[in-house]
Amino acid sequence: MVRAVNRIHREDPRCKKYIDPATVALSPSKSQPGKPVFFLTCGTGSNAVNVFFTPEDIASPQTFHAPVYIDHAGAVDLCEAYAKNHSVHPSTVDFSRILDLTTVDTPNGNTTVTSKFTAKNSFNVELTFNIRCLLNKNGLIEGEVDPIVWTA
Repeated sequence: MVRAVNRIHREDPRCKKYIDPATVALSPSKSQPGKPVFFLTCGTGSNAVNVFFTPEDIASPQTFHAPVYIDHAGAVDLCEAYAKNHSVHPSTVDFSRILDLTTVDTPNGNTTVTSKFTAKNSFNVELTFNIRCLLNKNGLIEGEVDPIVWTA
């Protein structure tokens, strides 16, 4: 385990400033019988991330590295496509790409896109929606669309 902690500290850019060797533990959710997966925590606060590794990873010459993120423009395109796929009239979707758009990369390799869009319902009434999409380098993981309810 000491060898793993030292290698990760040397090689993974997320673990250069702060690494907590006391957090090394077996991951019950990622491990399988005869194939243990361990993790340790690097970074602090909202920048904390768990780095997962196996005994094979430690023996391998391949370096530990930070995750690769999806291109932000591609992430926004996928989120807009999700909005259109979940609308009654996809051609009426007007996705906000400027004022309401936020794209955030997290230390674990995921990217979150949040925005607003308008679309017409089956009564031809235009409604406004919040949208949140979670993506990684391989594409969309999940999306969530919530209508904005205006009250007088």
